[in-house]
Amino acid sequence: MPGYGVPRHFDLGVRLDTSLVATPQAMEQALAAFREEFALAGDDIGQHVQSRVQAIIEDQEMVNEGTLLGSITWAKAMIGSVLEVLVGTNVPYAKYKEFGTVPHFVPFHIAKSLYNQAKHEWGWVDPPGRAAYEQDSKGRVWLAPAPGAKPTWGVFVTGMRKPFLFPGWQASLDYIETRLKEAGRRAIERIQGGS
Repeated sequence: MPGYGVPRHFDLGVRLDTSLVATPQAMEQALAAFREEFALAGDDIGQHVQSRVQAIIEDQEMVNEGTLLGSITWAKAMIGSVLEVLVGTNVPYAKYKEFGTVPHFVPFHIAKSLYNQAKHEWGWVDPPGRAAYEQDSKGRVWLAPAPGAKPTWGVFVTGMRKPFLFPGWQASLDYIETRLKEAGRRAIERIQGGS
C-alpha cells in the first residue's frame, strides 16, 4: 500500500444548512445541540474503533501477554466546531507491529514476551552453553555483542508488518458515517423540538 508509513487521519465534513430566520440566541442553541450530539457520537466512534482494533490484534494472533491489546484506548475532543477522535496505543513496540521493520536480531533479555513465546509456545528451554554466532536446529541464535563478551540468546524476527490501527479505522468507516448522520438527525430533532 503506497504511502502507508505516514500517519493517517480521516476528515469528514458536516455542514448545517437552515432556511429558518433565527435569532443569534436560537442559532447558538442550535450549534450547542449539534456540538452535544456530535460529542456523543465521538464517544461511540471511539469505542467502536477501539473494539475493531482489538479484534484485529486478536485475529492476527498478536497477543502474547496482552500488553498491546490492553493498551488500545481512545480519546475525543471538540475543538471549536471540529470533533477529533483518536485511537491508539502508548506501547513502544506497537509501531513496529503496525509498520514493520527490517529483519533483525532481538536479544531475549530486552524482549521478555518473545522469550515467553519461545519457551511456552515453541517448546524452547534454556539452552546449554553455545558458541557465539551458532544457530541450533530450532533457530535459537547466540550472538556476542562485543569481542570477548558473553554471547546473548535471542531470535531473528522477520519484521513483517501486521497493521491493526489503520485497518481498525477502515473497518469502522460505515459505522462512523451512519453514526454522524444519526447525530445530525438527533440535533435537528432537538432544534425542531425547541430543546
